[in-house]
Amino acid sequence: LPQLGNLFYCALDLSIPRILQEPQTIHQLCENTSVVPEKLERVMLALESNGLFNYDQNSQLWSNNEATLPFVDQNKSTTFMHFVCPMEYTLLSQTLNCLKIETSASHLAFNKPIHDALNDYPKYRDIYQNTMAIFTRGSGPVIKQALDLSNTKKLLDVGGSNGTLITSLLKDQPGISGAVLDIPEVVESARTNIAEQNMQSRIEVIAGNALEEIPGGFDSIIMKYIIHDWNDEDSLKILRNCREALGEGGNLFIVEMPCDKSKLENRVSRNMNVRMMIYNNAMERTLEEYVSLLEKASFKLSKVVPAGEMQIIHSVGV
Repeated sequence: LPQLGNLFYCALDLSIPRILQEPQTIHQLCENTSVVPEKLERVMLALESNGLFNYDQNSQLWSNNEATLPFVDQNKSTTFMHFVCPMEYTLLSQTLNCLKIETSASHLAFNKPIHDALNDYPKYRDIYQNTMAIFTRGSGPVIKQALDLSNTKKLLDVGGSNGTLITSLLKDQPGISGAVLDIPEVVESARTNIAEQNMQSRIEVIAGNALEEIPGGFDSIIMKYIIHDWNDEDSLKILRNCREALGEGGNLFIVEMPCDKSKLENRVSRNMNVRMMIYNNAMERTLEEYVSLLEKASFKLSKVVPAGEMQIIHSVGV
């Protein structure tokens, strides 16, 4: 299975499903991908044996089949590449070791947290960030519909990456300005995204680290899938920095997928719980566990609003 995933990753990285929108011989494929024909043929034959791609013996033409045709779509291709890229396999190889000690597979594999390790591998970092942006574009409309910004004039998206979420939220909210905060290596991509939507006059880009400091001047903060990236100690640092930045009465919106560990059908959350352990020695949490963290950081729960599979946990600084 790991070999199959890796081989299909190679095919996606070479854009083979998109190239095969018109059937091609192995030599034509190699002209478009700059790889060695004999080696690519070995890979393609292995993939075909596992139900990926079609080969016509008579015409010697390769083509997509039902399994590979969806990956003509760049978003589907990028998302799949994220889950089977070589860096993922390096992390997974340390799963057994990380079960034995209180650290992440990322620390064991790269001697640093996953987000720092990604900066050492720009190609995989871009795949990761693009995948997160794809997920946010998909969930953005649901969050926008559920989120109550009636008491918000200035919104900060902490850990907002390339600004996909905040541009979606503020697109039709001309009375609200905002900013996106993320580490320097990531947040620069937000400038392009925001400029493309002509929102640079309303949305600021701030390079920083939420574990160290969160800038003030905002009446509301939103964090989507941020707290689940961190253990309790670091989560509290971020939440307390939010409280210091917002002051009393400030609104904090945490968008997460609280888990009910007793429910067998909670497959996504259970799988994500393992992924968080591997990435950062972090975890998915129950709603009660989120509320407990918020209270320790001097926030009081206001309400919890469903947003598709997610929940918006709205709390206020006290």
